[in-house]
Amino acid sequence: MPSVDPRPRVDVRPAVAADRDDVVRVLARAFADDPLACFAVRGDGGKAAALATVFDVAFRRWTLPAGGVWIAEGGPGRGGSGAPGVALWAPPGAWHPLRAWPEALRLGKAVGWTRIARVLRGIGRVDRKHPREPHWYLFAVGVDPDHQGRGVGSALLHAALAECDRQGAPAYLEASTEANARLYARHGFRLVEAVDVEDGGPTARLMWRDARR
Repeated sequence: MPSVDPRPRVDVRPAVAADRDDVVRVLARAFADDPLACFAVRGDGGKAAALATVFDVAFRRWTLPAGGVWIAEGGPGRGGSGAPGVALWAPPGAWHPLRAWPEALRLGKAVGWTRIARVLRGIGRVDRKHPREPHWYLFAVGVDPDHQGRGVGSALLHAALAECDRQGAPAYLEASTEANARLYARHGFRLVEAVDVEDGGPTARLMWRDARR
């Protein structure tokens, strides 16, 4: 008797501005314990709001205007309500961090004013390694904790990488954990270099996926 996959189907579509609340909620929950995200934002009682700020800015300023956001629907968990996952990408030539300049005060508060110099040094270590060749850049892919381990992340990656392949474009990302790096490797990414954002970590694993057709 053939096996049957018990997991409900996960549909993925391009996000729109009206998805903002779902996008921010999912990513803030998904990255609550992520090593690189926790390095980048304050660690006190304002941490949850800080993560929400960063992903709100990333959605509105860096990725949605470029048509680089995918959102999952219909996944398992919490009765199937809400978006189970989100991926924020920047298409080739569209990654411009300075587009967030109007949000500088909000981002400064999210980082923590006494931590800004330290965080900028760490981010700089990674940004200096960012490839110059045109590519799709995955800023973040996150799955709500209630939906993790059920194929949502893979569905999101597949949707965006299918577009990369349609264009014959490479892709790049920075994995924050070994587990994440293994997931990306299954989708064709290879480790290029590991960079500690500061001495002793955390570590950004720089990964590249060659162009395909």
